[in-house]
Amino acid sequence: MSTLRTGLNCLAHPLSLISLAVLLLNDHVLKLLVPSWLTGKLSDFAGLFFFPFLLAALLGFLLRERCTNRQIGLLAFGITAVWFVMMKTTIWGNVVTEQLASLILQTRTQIVQDPTDVMAVSIMIPGWVLWDRTKTTRPPKWAWLVLLLAAFAAMATSPYPLSPRINRVVWMGDTFVAGGVNSPSATSTDGGKTWTVSEQPFPKNAPSWEVYRGICEPNLPTTCYRLTQNFTYHDIEWTQDGGKNWSIFWEIPRGRLPLLERLGNQNCGMSGCQRQFEPGLTDIALGAPFDANGRATLIAAMGTEGVMVRTPTGEWSQHGVGPVVPTPMRITSLDQVSVINPELEISLYLGLAALVIFAAVGWEIVGGTAAVDQMGPVWTILGFTVIIVLVGGVMIVSKLGGGLELWGLMGWYAYAPVLGLIFIGLFISNSRISKMSTDVARSEQVVGLASLGALVFSVTVWFPMVLWAFGVIEWYWSAVILWITFGMVEIHVINRFISRKLRATPNSIPVTESHLE
Repeated sequence: MSTLRTGLNCLAHPLSLISLAVLLLNDHVLKLLVPSWLTGKLSDFAGLFFFPFLLAALLGFLLRERCTNRQIGLLAFGITAVWFVMMKTTIWGNVVTEQLASLILQTRTQIVQDPTDVMAVSIMIPGWVLWDRTKTTRPPKWAWLVLLLAAFAAMATSPYPLSPRINRVVWMGDTFVAGGVNSPSATSTDGGKTWTVSEQPFPKNAPSWEVYRGICEPNLPTTCYRLTQNFTYHDIEWTQDGGKNWSIFWEIPRGRLPLLERLGNQNCGMSGCQRQFEPGLTDIALGAPFDANGRATLIAAMGTEGVMVRTPTGEWSQHGVGPVVPTPMRITSLDQVSVINPELEISLYLGLAALVIFAAVGWEIVGGTAAVDQMGPVWTILGFTVIIVLVGGVMIVSKLGGGLELWGLMGWYAYAPVLGLIFIGLFISNSRISKMSTDVARSEQVVGLASLGALVFSVTVWFPMVLWAFGVIEWYWSAVILWITFGMVEIHVINRFISRKLRATPNSIPVTESHLE
């Protein structure tokens, strides 16, 4: 209880109140109005002054009977300093913090990774002096309000910057005009194929259509279009009987959505993501050119993805408008294959599992079931590998809290230790089995064949996912099913190959109990 009181008294101190006010003002006003190097550093200094008091108050409640007031203070200041340094200097620390904040706030957050921000840790020195000198007297009642405000200020960072997007498109006279958030207005006189950026803002006198109720062809009044929301994204519906019956006219290809989301949110660096994939259909316009039957050209505003154009002849195409460039629906070169790195990582872990299976098959041929019984350490590591694969699959599918980013970091960092442990386990198992058999070379041949088979498996098993990324396979789950099926077939084929190679060599002396003595 004394630590909780100390934390509340520190938060109620005038210096803490000033730092709290500076953080809120800087994050939600100054960074938007006058973004600069100073505003970037100001939040770090202000937050690091009062955050240890907030953390200490929480730790004091949890550890009130186990640690002294000073010990809890040291723990709170130490955790704050180490976490802040890792968040600002390492990719995984930055991503984990961003995803935790996004999960708690249920909105996308951005934390800039900048090693120069570490200088702000120096503000924790006067903070510690304040903590060490503050008495454990009963805090004022309003200190609890400051505690809640400090918790809010610590989590509610400045809004995530919006990428340029096209929200409006209209037909005015003989020209299509498009515009939107963080994007200048642009005009097109060739039916939306090319756009000329204008210095003028989007015209205030542009007509506003009730696009969710319907907009009709000027020369075909019974043919109308409207926007509808289907799950996360919008569709375009149309009717040819004046609104009696509606059907889907155009929708974002559902099979390509996972790839579009990855490509659209992929370009992230130390200053945050430069763009996001947010294709909101928000407006429709009809205009020239017209076909012989009077059918107009249709242009739909696609948010961060530019505009979608349908010609009078029924051809669809997507176009960028100024700084708003659409995300491609498939990759076009091997240097873009990193978009399926999450599946590659799972394939590598499956390769480790295959390595253990191939070794077990080979050693059973060489030494029988008694040899397989010596693989205890490897089976244990295999269990951990399977758990990692299951966790990775869940994170990729659910995308909980930015699962792709978290799995990307966890998968790569954990792979080398798991690989090392499996080879250590195989070495121990091989040593045990070699003692059981007079043919040591044949036992070692098992390790070589199993390693070669696992390497071939790891490199080739994710080929169906490559075909999906290139657009050869349309649907993601079709590629996943083929991925799993292809992997099972590969394991069977490689097992048969290893079996033939081992049986083609002379049998070793059968393993007996005497070999174990």
